Amino acid sequence: MSSTLEHSHRTPAAAPAMAIRTAPGLRTGALARAQHYIDDHLFVPLRLDDVANAACVSRYHFSRCFTMSMGMTFVEYVARRRIDAARSALERDPAVQLAGLATELGFCDQAHFNKVFRRISGTTPRRYALRLSRVSPCGTASACAHP
Repeated sequence: MSSTLEHSHRTPAAAPAMAIRTAPGLRTGALARAQHYIDDHLFVPLRLDDVANAACVSRYHFSRCFTMSMGMTFVEYVARRRIDAARSALERDPAVQLAGLATELGFCDQAHFNKVFRRISGTTPRRYALRLSRVSPCGTASACAHP
């Protein structure tokens, strides 16, 4: 029998303990570093290479394992975090200018921002803001008893 075949028939106990992974995806520390980097750079263009470097893994490993860890791709995760930030901004000020908000959140233009917002939220940013402006401080429709 050749040495290659003998090597492939080794028992798992012969492998070093650190090489065995019980859960797929990024290690907890690498995932935390990536999420922290994304949150700190959410308002500027994010590159996969930069986030992978922050997580201390190769871009290919990061891309594959990030998807396994988060249940979505890196691009989808960043889009969702940006839309979360947009919702927060609209909740603070429903009259905010959407073109400026889109640029501030790192979208190339308002049309792209609207498309991503609608895909994730099920409504456009303007409709979301209008719905917020119709809600009074008591949390109900504007026919509330509060002045």
